[in-house]
Amino acid sequence: MGFLSSLFKPKAKGPSPEPPRKKTILERIDEMEGAEFERFCAALLDDLGYQQIHVTKSTGDQGVDIIATRNGLRWAFQCKRYASKIGNAAIQQVNTGKMMYSCQKAVVITNNYFTSGAVKAAKAVGVELWDRDVLSDKINRVAGGRNKIYI
Repeated sequence: MGFLSSLFKPKAKGPSPEPPRKKTILERIDEMEGAEFERFCAALLDDLGYQQIHVTKSTGDQGVDIIATRNGLRWAFQCKRYASKIGNAAIQQVNTGKMMYSCQKAVVITNNYFTSGAVKAAKAVGVELWDRDVLSDKINRVAGGRNKIYI
Protein backbone atom coordinates (compact mmCIF):
# COMPACT_ATOMS: atom_id res chain seq x y z
CA MET A 1 0.00 0.00 0.00
CA GLY A 2 1.43 3.38 -1.03
CA PHE A 3 1.57 6.54 1.03
CA LEU A 4 -1.47 8.21 -0.58
CA SER A 5 -3.64 5.12 -0.29
CA SER A 6 -2.63 4.74 3.36
CA LEU A 7 -4.12 8.19 4.00
CA PHE A 8 -7.52 6.92 2.87
CA LYS A 9 -7.32 3.57 4.63
CA PRO A 10 -10.53 2.87 6.56
CA LYS A 11 -10.21 3.60 10.25
CA ALA A 12 -10.66 0.83 12.78
CA LYS A 13 -14.08 0.60 14.36
CA GLY A 14 -14.46 1.25 18.05
CA PRO A 15 -14.32 4.22 20.36
CA SER A 16 -12.55 7.19 18.88
CA PRO A 17 -9.44 8.27 20.68
CA GLU A 18 -9.80 11.25 22.95
CA PRO A 19 -8.20 14.46 21.73
CA PRO A 20 -5.05 15.42 23.60
CA ARG A 21 -5.74 17.45 26.72
CA LYS A 22 -4.68 21.05 26.49
CA LYS A 23 -2.05 22.08 29.01
CA THR A 24 -2.01 25.13 31.22
CA ILE A 25 0.83 27.56 30.65
CA LEU A 26 2.42 26.46 33.92
CA GLU A 27 2.30 22.82 32.81
CA ARG A 28 3.92 23.84 29.53
CA ILE A 29 6.58 25.85 31.41
CA ASP A 30 7.39 22.76 33.48
CA GLU A 31 8.36 21.02 30.22
CA MET A 32 10.55 23.82 28.87
CA GLU A 33 14.32 23.74 28.57
CA GLY A 34 16.22 26.45 30.46
CA ALA A 35 16.86 28.71 27.45
CA GLU A 36 13.23 28.43 26.36
CA PHE A 37 12.12 29.45 29.87
CA GLU A 38 14.44 32.48 29.70
CA ARG A 39 12.85 33.55 26.40
CA PHE A 40 9.38 33.03 27.88
CA CYS A 41 10.32 35.20 30.88
CA ALA A 42 11.67 37.92 28.57
CA ALA A 43 8.37 37.93 26.66
CA LEU A 44 6.43 38.07 29.93
CA LEU A 45 8.53 41.00 31.14
CA ASP A 46 7.77 42.81 27.88
CA ASP A 47 4.04 42.23 28.43
CA LEU A 48 4.42 43.52 32.00
CA GLY A 49 5.85 46.82 30.74
CA TYR A 50 9.59 46.30 31.16
CA GLN A 51 11.71 47.86 28.43
CA GLN A 52 15.15 47.41 26.87
CA ILE A 53 14.94 43.68 27.58
CA HIS A 54 18.16 41.82 26.86
CA VAL A 55 18.67 38.08 27.32
CA THR A 56 22.31 37.51 28.24
CA LYS A 57 24.52 34.83 26.71
CA SER A 58 24.16 31.42 28.27
CA THR A 59 27.70 31.19 29.66
CA GLY A 60 29.54 33.79 31.66
CA ASP A 61 26.34 35.67 32.46
CA GLN A 62 27.38 36.22 36.10
CA GLY A 63 24.06 34.80 37.33
CA VAL A 64 21.89 37.15 35.28
CA ASP A 65 19.78 35.78 32.44
CA ILE A 66 17.83 38.93 31.56
CA ILE A 67 18.48 42.63 31.99
CA ALA A 68 15.58 45.05 31.63
CA THR A 69 14.57 48.55 32.62
CA ARG A 70 11.40 49.79 34.26
CA ASN A 71 10.58 53.14 35.84
CA GLY A 72 14.15 54.30 35.26
CA LEU A 73 15.72 51.35 37.08
CA ARG A 74 17.83 48.50 35.69
CA TRP A 75 16.65 45.05 36.72
CA ALA A 76 18.67 41.82 36.78
CA PHE A 77 16.66 38.59 36.42
CA GLN A 78 17.78 35.02 36.93
CA CYS A 79 15.41 32.40 35.49
CA LYS A 80 15.33 28.95 37.11
CA ARG A 81 13.09 26.34 35.51
CA TYR A 82 13.64 23.49 37.96
CA ALA A 83 11.80 20.41 39.16
CA SER A 84 12.87 21.08 42.74
CA LYS A 85 12.99 24.05 45.11
CA ILE A 86 15.54 26.79 44.49
CA GLY A 87 18.26 27.27 47.12
CA ASN A 88 20.16 30.34 48.20
CA ALA A 89 22.90 29.95 45.57
CA ALA A 90 20.56 31.54 43.00
CA ILE A 91 20.09 34.55 45.28
CA GLN A 92 23.84 34.93 45.74
CA GLN A 93 24.42 34.67 41.99
CA VAL A 94 21.81 37.21 40.91
CA ASN A 95 22.87 39.60 43.66
CA THR A 96 26.46 39.45 42.39
CA GLY A 97 25.25 39.79 38.79
CA LYS A 98 23.15 42.80 39.76
CA MET A 99 26.33 44.59 40.83
CA MET A 100 28.31 43.39 37.80
CA TYR A 101 25.66 44.74 35.40
CA SER A 102 25.06 47.98 37.38
CA CYS A 103 21.45 47.12 38.14
CA GLN A 104 19.41 48.49 41.00
CA LYS A 105 17.01 45.55 41.38
CA ALA A 106 17.42 41.78 41.25
CA VAL A 107 14.80 39.04 40.84
CA VAL A 108 14.89 35.26 40.68
CA ILE A 109 12.00 33.79 38.68
CA THR A 110 11.13 30.11 39.01
CA ASN A 111 8.41 27.68 38.02
CA ASN A 112 8.87 26.10 41.45
CA TYR A 113 9.32 27.47 44.98
CA PHE A 114 12.23 28.59 47.16
CA THR A 115 13.79 26.94 50.19
CA SER A 116 13.47 28.74 53.52
CA GLY A 117 17.21 29.49 53.34
CA ALA A 118 16.74 31.15 49.95
CA VAL A 119 13.86 33.26 51.28
CA LYS A 120 15.97 34.34 54.25
CA ALA A 121 18.95 35.20 52.02
CA ALA A 122 16.75 37.14 49.58
CA LYS A 123 15.29 39.26 52.37
CA ALA A 124 18.76 39.98 53.72
CA VAL A 125 20.13 41.28 50.39
CA GLY A 126 16.94 42.71 48.85
CA VAL A 127 16.41 40.20 46.02
CA GLU A 128 12.80 39.73 44.87
CA LEU A 129 11.54 36.17 44.54
CA TRP A 130 8.96 35.25 41.92
CA ASP A 131 7.93 31.70 42.75
CA ARG A 132 5.34 29.59 40.94
CA ASP A 133 2.45 31.50 42.53
CA VAL A 134 3.86 34.94 41.67
CA LEU A 135 4.68 33.74 38.15
CA SER A 136 1.10 32.49 37.76
CA ASP A 137 -0.26 35.83 38.99
CA LYS A 138 1.89 37.76 36.51
CA ILE A 139 0.83 35.49 33.64
CA ASN A 140 -2.82 35.95 34.61
CA ARG A 141 -2.35 39.73 34.78
CA VAL A 142 -1.17 39.93 31.18
CA ALA A 143 -3.78 37.39 30.08
CA GLY A 144 -6.65 39.58 31.19
CA GLY A 145 -7.19 37.97 34.57
CA ARG A 146 -8.31 34.58 33.31
CA ASN A 147 -7.72 31.98 35.97
CA LYS A 148 -6.09 29.34 33.77
CA ILE A 149 -4.75 29.73 30.29
CA TYR A 150 -4.55 26.66 28.08
CA ILE A 151 -2.26 26.17 25.13
